[in-house]
Amino acid sequence: MLSNREIGLRISSAREIRGLTLDDIAREVGVAKSTIQRYEKGTITKIKLPVLQSIASALNVNPNWLIGNTDDPDAGAGTRQISEDDIKAAFWGGERDLSQEEIDALWAETKDYIAFRTAQRKKKKK
Repeated sequence: MLSNREIGLRISSAREIRGLTLDDIAREVGVAKSTIQRYEKGTITKIKLPVLQSIASALNVNPNWLIGNTDDPDAGAGTRQISEDDIKAAFWGGERDLSQEEIDALWAETKDYIAFRTAQRKKKKK
């Protein structure tokens, strides 16, 4: 696991990349702006897993990336990796095999949709 400061840097960079403010994240997580600030600065004394998971959700990043268990912030954004079986079930009821190219294309479209919805949420809050 990363140090509190390193976790904070990841939170801060993900927030800035997404064009979100401390207030945006605080509202989404349900904590004070100062709490998010303390997480970002690494000065929080006790990192709380539910808060960290909520921050990851608000930033649409993998919570395992925040703590350093993976190098890919987008890998399974949320709590778990989306599998080939998940994609098959969602799009074809799992009845036919998909090529890796089809899976990659569907996953790219899914990420684009997530970015679109994140932008919509951001606009709605303004």
